Amino acid sequence: MKATRSEIWRTEAFSLLELLAVIGIISILMALSVPAFTSISRGNSLSFSAQSVGDGLILARQEASTRNRRAEIRFLKLPSRASSVDGFHALQVWLADDSGIMKAYGRPILLPLDVIILASNDRSPLLNSPTVSSGVMQVSGETAAYTALPILASGNLEEGKIPAQGSYFTIAPERVAAGGNLTNYAAVYINRATAQVRILRP
Repeated sequence: MKATRSEIWRTEAFSLLELLAVIGIISILMALSVPAFTSISRGNSLSFSAQSVGDGLILARQEASTRNRRAEIRFLKLPSRASSVDGFHALQVWLADDSGIMKAYGRPILLPLDVIILASNDRSPLLNSPTVSSGVMQVSGETAAYTALPILASGNLEEGKIPAQGSYFTIAPERVAAGGNLTNYAAVYINRATAQVRILRP
């Protein structure tokens, strides 16, 4: 005896209860995976920021030694990114021209919105050492304060003005830095004698 069309439909289809159960399981799995994806995204932002800063430092050093001219890295505080954490949101390479006047070399490198270069002396002693200078400049239509790290024409830092244990600065997610307990960060070390750049992640 052949089965009717309605009987075939009943045996092959899912019931509403089964569909709701599958949707519920998928929703639970998605809810559990969101924190993991968020953590991965923040880690990627931090790694990208540390690499961008390291690349900027290497570029400044290479241009200074190749052209035999002074250079500097300007760490910028952008008013549009002001927050409760004191820090820098971008950096830019500057190079001396034939007359010795510093001019921008390329566009500013902006860090992701949730990442900041810490400005405090305990987290970034290099940016508070006697070798740095400060000032203000125009960036994308806004007046930004900056701290400049000079690089000699040889491509090295002014070694004598940098404390022995103070040749680094710290990059961290802004939300983590605001909490005061740095569990996720990157430290950029610069060798005082050779200006070689090293990036460390805990």
